[in-house]
Amino acid sequence: MTGINPFTQRGRIDDPARFVGRWGELSLLFGALEARRPVFVVGVAGIGKSSLLAHVVQSASINLERFDLRAFSLDLAVAESERDVYRVIIEALRGRGASPQALRELLAESDSPTLLCLDNAQVASACGWGDDMLDEFARMVRAGLLMLVVAQEGEPPVLSERVVVVRLGAFAPSEVRLLAEAYLEESDVVFTPRNMRHLYELSHGHPGYLQRAAFHLFASKLNPEYDWVRAYLAAQRATPIPGAPLPPPVFAGADELAAQAAAPDNGTTTRPRLLRQPLTSTSQAGCWCMPCRFCWPGCFSLQPVLAGWPQSLHLLGSLPLPSSNDIRVLLPDALPLPPTPWGCSERPPLPPDQLAPRAYCAPLQKIYTNCNHQQHQRHNRYIL
Repeated sequence: MTGINPFTQRGRIDDPARFVGRWGELSLLFGALEARRPVFVVGVAGIGKSSLLAHVVQSASINLERFDLRAFSLDLAVAESERDVYRVIIEALRGRGASPQALRELLAESDSPTLLCLDNAQVASACGWGDDMLDEFARMVRAGLLMLVVAQEGEPPVLSERVVVVRLGAFAPSEVRLLAEAYLEESDVVFTPRNMRHLYELSHGHPGYLQRAAFHLFASKLNPEYDWVRAYLAAQRATPIPGAPLPPPVFAGADELAAQAAAPDNGTTTRPRLLRQPLTSTSQAGCWCMPCRFCWPGCFSLQPVLAGWPQSLHLLGSLPLPSSNDIRVLLPDALPLPPTPWGCSERPPLPPDQLAPRAYCAPLQKIYTNCNHQQHQRHNRYIL
């Protein structure tokens, strides 16, 4: 069994293969970009705003079907002034200048669309120059010169243009499973259904705390004597995520959770077998099904993936074969989620028995840089 703990991520996730979930939020985001609206992604610290922006930059050309798209990301926390931001963007576009007018002229002369992703906008706003700059960018969006996504903590500023706000909240339980599987892919360690349930309870679905809890859980798989629940909670009590501490009830239930974690676990100890033949019965539990949209035209074969847990999951609705390039994705997390300290994520309000007419398709991003049908079959691994 490998002794290298993969759960060491404490910041932005840049590896596309390890970005998972957020289907509803990404669907709203890309829909707003297509409608020429500025998008603000808001949420508490560590909830995944920076990772989402990195994913948008990496996948925007595919999801917007604009292969000439120029996508840039800039962290406003390290910018010294509004002029500094304009200068960096213009230089990235191979231009000269450091003013809004210079950027407008440069964008107007180009035939390629441009996507600008700005992170930590609350820092620029606190310095007094961020709101005016964002308002100028929003006017460029209305003029059709730019696509804009802004991430920040707290509520977005009031701008002269209408904006779309996407709120990142806690992960759903299926997203917790996806994240754990993405990091365990190169390891012999397996997390059981009970482990997954404990991860969700101890993190309340917060991606930052989920990474930390999974780190201690992985250590307990290498050393069965390791009391990973108490070690995790002690570490989070001492050094919580700034601006997003764990709620007190998590610590109050430490003894009970630690006793449950130490008890023998009769859950599965092998990875679920991934089946890729056409689905023939709605009795197969825990299915995720989607057409292959990112491969060559005319390839619309459904790729169902069966999960080994939990057995209570069932197939919601029928699975009609798609007749066009529209993405039809089964959304198991359209069901109401329990409230968390981090709020609820924006998700399309779909009844549990319907399919999304054009929901965001998020296979592992390895296929984006070298797309072919074999790779899509190999990496399109949704495990609920």
